[in-house]
Amino acid sequence: MSRAAQAEELARTLARAARRNALVPREGLLLRPPSAPMSQSDLAAGIEKSRDEAQGLSGLVEGLAGHESEGKVHTRAKLYVLRACACRAAGRPVQALEDIRRAVVYARESSCRLCRAHAGYVLGILEADRGAHAVAVLALQSACDARPEEPAAGVRAARKLAEVVGRLDGPQRAAFDAGGAEGLRRRLDVEAHERLPPFLRPSPEKYPYYTEWTRQRIAQACGAELPEPVVRRLLAMNADDLELQMQHPSELCATAGELVEVLAARGEAALMETEPRRLSWQDVQRLKGPVVGLGIAAPADVAPQRDPPAPAAGRIRAVAHQEEMAMLELNSLD
Repeated sequence: MSRAAQAEELARTLARAARRNALVPREGLLLRPPSAPMSQSDLAAGIEKSRDEAQGLSGLVEGLAGHESEGKVHTRAKLYVLRACACRAAGRPVQALEDIRRAVVYARESSCRLCRAHAGYVLGILEADRGAHAVAVLALQSACDARPEEPAAGVRAARKLAEVVGRLDGPQRAAFDAGGAEGLRRRLDVEAHERLPPFLRPSPEKYPYYTEWTRQRIAQACGAELPEPVVRRLLAMNADDLELQMQHPSELCATAGELVEVLAARGEAALMETEPRRLSWQDVQRLKGPVVGLGIAAPADVAPQRDPPAPAAGRIRAVAHQEEMAMLELNSLD
């Protein structure tokens, strides 16, 4: 069979796989239909044009006529790789990228190492075409790690990987050279974290803004030279006790002094295990002073003095006077 005839046969296979599903119209029988219609002749031309770059693609899809005996996951992976190559060659990179990403997912679930190698290779080419060199490196590295049965596929992926690695920027290239694909992933995570606005960045602390404000108040009370382990231990103590002590700097400085002595004598590990002395009720009364609100549980000499209530007769006369004044106002209106 000639190359043109083989491309026509593969295009017919893709067209049949993308026919509308009667139960789920937006899905095809095996492939999701493309977002914009693509004729069978365009598919055939794209397959034939991409054959040189995707060498061995015909071996990947051979035997598609009997695909019913294979699992759908395996078949879909092969078909999506094939259509992605055809769409790229036909000048439809967006559709090609959608197809190859689906192919990567299906190939990961499949046991076909050649499918994983081809999917990673084509994804690397498409990502490199749009300038996403770091993502392309990760895809090509996965293609090399697949160790396909076909040696040419691995060699082709390794050659393309070496080419794309040279396009990485300085920090990404250093991360890849030091830690491989895993090091590059960590670098991409760091860059993604740095691009987030401050209010969306995940923080290791539960209440970062409150913690920073509390640090500033501790520094104002005890001085900025307080050792960092002591500051962390103060932040970890009971919140009510810490808040009360910050309102009375002398008490906070006394607690900090005890912790500094523990740090100097026994080290940081012992400091973190040391529990600062909890405030007793007598300490709270000493710091807050006597209760003067309702006078409950307060000494008699500091209980608030209230004016004695007015006699009942006086209250009655006051009400009668108000009623009389209201009647006079009504008569004046008449």
